[in-house]
Amino acid sequence: METLTVNVTNFFRNTEVYDIVEKEVLPAIIKTKNTGLRSIRIWSAGCSIGVEAYSIAMLLHHILGDDFKKFNIKITGTDIDRESLLKAQKGVYSNTEMKDVRPAFLKKYFTKEGNNYIISDELRNIAQFKKQDLISGPKMNGFDAVFCRNVTIYFQKELQEKLYMDFYNALGKDGFFVMGKTETLIGPSKDLYKAYNSKERIYQK
Repeated sequence: METLTVNVTNFFRNTEVYDIVEKEVLPAIIKTKNTGLRSIRIWSAGCSIGVEAYSIAMLLHHILGDDFKKFNIKITGTDIDRESLLKAQKGVYSNTEMKDVRPAFLKKYFTKEGNNYIISDELRNIAQFKKQDLISGPKMNGFDAVFCRNVTIYFQKELQEKLYMDFYNALGKDGFFVMGKTETLIGPSKDLYKAYNSKERIYQK
């Protein structure tokens, strides 16, 4: 368990990935929500202490601005480590996790209390965190984007193939899959996903 749950992480880790997510991926998702129920669903798989989920939440709030409340946004973070999930739910972080947060975001989305930073209620309200085993847990679906970065590197090839197909099936039409820079699509999923930005390991259904 300890090997699989390496919880050394911070907000906006690998900033170049988040740059594409902010400028291209999230605007593309938002653009498809112009009519009917404006629902955005994002899954952060292997979410650890929640920094990825909240990083995405910050970007969505930043992009949407005054329109944020017009959308029904739910970011789901899943992990097998209960302690990490508890920390994610509390939304309290140390200086270590904050190093890549823009000063404007720090001011807007966090309250400083002693040496800790507390995420705003507005962002915490759109995030939910739950225990899930990616391998044997229930399958999920209906997402606009799935983020699973630097998680599958610990799994054998057969499991990786299975997971990439699970993520493919979890996505809606034209949904995005964001994987880690050290990971590569293998198996049937390799032919099903289309490359959106190969360098940053971003793919589309």
